[in-house]
Amino acid sequence: MAQSVKLYFQEEHEDEIYDAICSRIDEHPEELEEQFSKLRRMGELTLEEVKVMNVYTEWNSENELQFEISACATVDCDEGNHHYDDTRSTYKWYTVKGTGSLDNLLEDFSIQNVAPYLKGKRHSARALKDTFVPDIKKENLDNVAEWVLTRYYPEALKQPMAIDTDILLKRMGLFKIERRISKDASVFGRIYFEDAESAFYNDDTERLETVPVKAGTIMVDPMVFFLRNMGSVNNTIIHECIHWLFHRPLFVLEKISDSSLKQIDCAIAGGIRGRKWSTARTIEWQANALTPRIQMPARTFRKKANALIVKALNDYETDSLLDVIETVIEQLAEFFEVSKLSAKIRMIELGYEVARGAFIYIDGKYVRPYGYKAGFLQDNQTFSIGVKDFLRLSLQDYDLREDKRSLEYVYVDSHLVYDRPKYVNHTDNGVEMTPYALSHMDECCLVFNLELDSQIEEDRYHSICYLNRDEDNGLVFNLEFSAGLDHAGKMSQDEVELRELNAAYDMLDELPGNYAKALAVLVDKSGMTKDEIADEMCVSPKTVNRILNGEAGSIENLAYFCLSLQLHPVLSEYLIERSPWNFDMRNKEHRALREVLRHFYGHKMSYIRERISKLTA
Repeated sequence: MAQSVKLYFQEEHEDEIYDAICSRIDEHPEELEEQFSKLRRMGELTLEEVKVMNVYTEWNSENELQFEISACATVDCDEGNHHYDDTRSTYKWYTVKGTGSLDNLLEDFSIQNVAPYLKGKRHSARALKDTFVPDIKKENLDNVAEWVLTRYYPEALKQPMAIDTDILLKRMGLFKIERRISKDASVFGRIYFEDAESAFYNDDTERLETVPVKAGTIMVDPMVFFLRNMGSVNNTIIHECIHWLFHRPLFVLEKISDSSLKQIDCAIAGGIRGRKWSTARTIEWQANALTPRIQMPARTFRKKANALIVKALNDYETDSLLDVIETVIEQLAEFFEVSKLSAKIRMIELGYEVARGAFIYIDGKYVRPYGYKAGFLQDNQTFSIGVKDFLRLSLQDYDLREDKRSLEYVYVDSHLVYDRPKYVNHTDNGVEMTPYALSHMDECCLVFNLELDSQIEEDRYHSICYLNRDEDNGLVFNLEFSAGLDHAGKMSQDEVELRELNAAYDMLDELPGNYAKALAVLVDKSGMTKDEIADEMCVSPKTVNRILNGEAGSIENLAYFCLSLQLHPVLSEYLIERSPWNFDMRNKEHRALREVLRHFYGHKMSYIRERISKLTA
């Protein structure tokens, strides 16, 4: 039998529906007068055929379903005037209401009443689909989770707390057993919808053994919690509770076709193990999506998160959420008894977007937390890529390889970052992102699209895929450059450069026309001491004094002096124009110095000397 409630009633209860509608026609023939108005007189009515068109199903109680069946009846009517021989046929829609119990696999279906069909009637949001799968939309998940908690755990909606699964099971009338389910630990949980003799793996005998299990039993495999890198026992129990609460009708529909069906096995790799149901992916998505919302209800989770954020900011004496986000996630995970990843995803769902940059691991290495403008990244986009992906894209991606602006980016901290002093520091120990860059990734980092390339169910791991791409999660991705360099925060970069240029011009307006006096003003504005300038230039403080006094003169010394102050090119050019010296473009070192003054003026001197060395080689 097809997995359809409509087909089920058409095939299994056609006679009852036919008889009920026939009785309605016999009792109320006047309801068909309009359809047979062209006859001189209505004669005998005959119900020829009934076809089930739609079925709306709602819960009547925890074990009983109420059905509202829309059926189209084909009715014939003979001419009532015996002087004429005429027969007409028409269609009439009826609504057939009845009930059936889950325990009896709907075999006790009985009809309460039949009435003419009314167009435009609205049904409850809890009405089940034709497949008996609840119609739960993504935007309504929090409301559905609140409905569950209101019914079984209302105190969790009043103040933040961890869900005690033992209490939840007792209130739902369910049972829990922890024991090995399968040898390979491929099943993390199992829910029994009826009494059964079921097989389990025995560690001692290394064999499967059969034991009796009651309906409403949730089985969790403790071995799985040592092998998995996400989830917990509580998560698994609530996951199975959702199956019991929302998916029992689907089980009954499947059971009618497959008498061997006793339970649902939820596999580690996603989906329902051993069952090729068209609805399996949907019900697993529903269980996966509702579980964290029940464990971390929106209202009370926000309340707890906000309180922890305020405390962490005070404890760390900072006003940057980026500085404390990982601490807050850890504390939320511990409080609600969930994994750090689950707490992180929940924060993101509820608008704490800065959490997306926390607890990321690429190539087995920890990536420092980062932040960006809210809404800048789509769900399938990232700033972070591994070394192998970076090398592959460098060779294969035409846009990235051919666009000369790509040369202005440097690979650092698993990101491709705009190579400007505002965003990147070149030190003796290597390259690192500035604190400003880490909190303004949208300004300075390239964006990449991610596409899952794996047999693992995409819906189950959607958030995890794009937030945590460590090798341990067993997922494979296709990664591509996103929409050209203009999409990589270039507008923001242009704005930053314009601000810096305007600031340089403002400074220029304050400078005296005399070279030595202008140089003295810029040293004072820089806040650097003469000793610090000497260290940057690798000269003595006496040499710095002589340069300031105009005694030690050369274009090389002046250029290095400007670089040590990290002067904007507008300001260094102003000084050089007023100095006694100028560049000789036939001199290789002069060409290199002019290049770094224009493009690398904000970098550390060690990096600048390295660039000059390469340019003059």
